[in-house]
Amino acid sequence: MKNIIILFVIFFFGISYSQTKIIKKNITENNLKIERLYQNIDSLKIKIKDQNLINTNSLNKIDTLNKDLLFYKVKEDYYATAISEQSTRFAIILSGILALFIFISFRSFKYGISKNTENTEKTKKQIQKIEQEKKQIQKIEQEFIDFKNKLLETSDKLYGGRGNLYSSVSMYFESKKNYHHAFEYQILAAKSHGIHSENNSLKDKEYRACIVNLNLSLEHLKKESINKEYLIKINSKTKETLDELNSLQSDKVKGLIAEIRILFNKKISVA
Repeated sequence: MKNIIILFVIFFFGISYSQTKIIKKNITENNLKIERLYQNIDSLKIKIKDQNLINTNSLNKIDTLNKDLLFYKVKEDYYATAISEQSTRFAIILSGILALFIFISFRSFKYGISKNTENTEKTKKQIQKIEQEKKQIQKIEQEFIDFKNKLLETSDKLYGGRGNLYSSVSMYFESKKNYHHAFEYQILAAKSHGIHSENNSLKDKEYRACIVNLNLSLEHLKKESINKEYLIKINSKTKETLDELNSLQSDKVKGLIAEIRILFNKKISVA
């Protein structure tokens, strides 16, 4: 029994020793862990301190930014108010200008309508006046045409009467055997009757009287007793009359004129 107790005591002390050793080891390890933990805590405190410093700086910056933001908000409100007032003032000025422009435009439009109406009335009166003047001009033109026709008719009668007169004079000289004067007036009679036929309102282009007078002129020119010195005297005047007769639109007249020229030139060349 005693031995068992001794063994038990020895076993207990062995276990206690072993436990003590383990506990010491654990204590040592725990102390190391505690030291590391303290080191970590110190490091963490430093970081916390640095972070607090950073946070403090950040708070200061935030506070500064808040102040700046408040300043700019106040400034923005001021400019917004100023712009609003300026816009209102500009709108009032613009409305005034627009109203003035509308008023002036309306007055101008009204004046334009009034002026246009006045001009229209003036234009109507001018048109009426022009129409009246146009009718008056047409009346004058018609009177002029009538007068011209009467004048042509009178002139035509005068040419016919003159031709008859020249023919009568020529017949008188022929009866006296004064063939050079008979030739002279017969040519003039042919000219007057030719113009009379040219201007005849009945458009008589046969030139009968003119051709008769030209044939008589040719017969007078063929007379041997004709005064050739007198023919030389009336040479220029006779040629001028023959040129005028040659302008008549008749081949018979032109043929007779050619015969008279040849014979007349022959008579004056012999003299």
